[in-house]
Amino acid sequence: MPLYEITQDVIQDYYQKKQRKGGRQDGKEGGLSPKTIRNHHMILKDFFTYAETKYKLFGNPTLSTTRPEVVQKEMRVLRPDEMQIFMEEVMKETQRIAILTDLFTGLRVGELLALEIADLDLKRQTLSINKNMLRVETAALSLDNPTIRILNYDPAKKTHLIVQDTPKTKSYNREIAISDGLCELLVRHLFTLAHSSWPNPENLLFPSKAGTHIDPKSFEIRLNAVSKRCEIKKVNPHALRHTLATCLVEDRMPLNIVQGILGHSSIETTRKYLHKNADTEREAIASMTDRLDMARLEATPQLNGAKKRGKFAGIKLPDFSEQEGKKKRPTEAG
Repeated sequence: MPLYEITQDVIQDYYQKKQRKGGRQDGKEGGLSPKTIRNHHMILKDFFTYAETKYKLFGNPTLSTTRPEVVQKEMRVLRPDEMQIFMEEVMKETQRIAILTDLFTGLRVGELLALEIADLDLKRQTLSINKNMLRVETAALSLDNPTIRILNYDPAKKTHLIVQDTPKTKSYNREIAISDGLCELLVRHLFTLAHSSWPNPENLLFPSKAGTHIDPKSFEIRLNAVSKRCEIKKVNPHALRHTLATCLVEDRMPLNIVQGILGHSSIETTRKYLHKNADTEREAIASMTDRLDMARLEATPQLNGAKKRGKFAGIKLPDFSEQEGKKKRPTEAG
């Protein structure tokens, strides 16, 4: 279609058709997910913004359209008691230091498993995150791309692990400070490796027993095994990342600091990692009510010579459910 004929209605009809029957890559029937349709919208919006200037279009037809709502799944966050049980069980794992590092730094699993010993700076006590590892389809590989390293290339394989030097955004490339405790764990871990029979030709921080990069899928399988032994459901690398973010905020860490640690390009993304905690909310309310001088209030003379009784006992609460004008019937407090 000529660009000037593409109206808001045309764009809206496109989104609706994609939602009903979108031509899924996995071959399954049905439409595209709300998230995918929103991705389409972002591409079209940017294109028409460019076209407004380039081709003198009158307005951007994507701006007044509606897209299906993306329902965010509630991510698993470990409670303090679960975290203690989890850490004790993790110590039985061969890759226990890698798992604990993930919990205490919130790194993406690909960032964690791509770390090299040179990324650990003992003087500054930091970890440098400048690489990411992921699995991609062989057909999508660019063999002459200088920013990626293909691990064990075999054209007959369907997928390959690659180490990517260039992150998605500048915020991915970062240096994060680590605690004394974690730094000591990593140092002990490296000396243990040095006195073991494990090969490590690439100087990886967390090599496999064969001296190669650990497959992120294998890492998830081990986490799942720990989760089952602890009887704690849905513990995966992303759950550890969410747990760290939630703990940092509960410790009143500023959001911009949490954003930097997690490597988010937008603070709005960081907000999605924050989860409500009933105990923390209760403490927050308690910190306000602590301002009340209850001894002084209780010493205040009671009206009509009322006798002292138990706190909150038999309090009658007003019932506002009756129609206006009728007498309100008090209800017993729970």
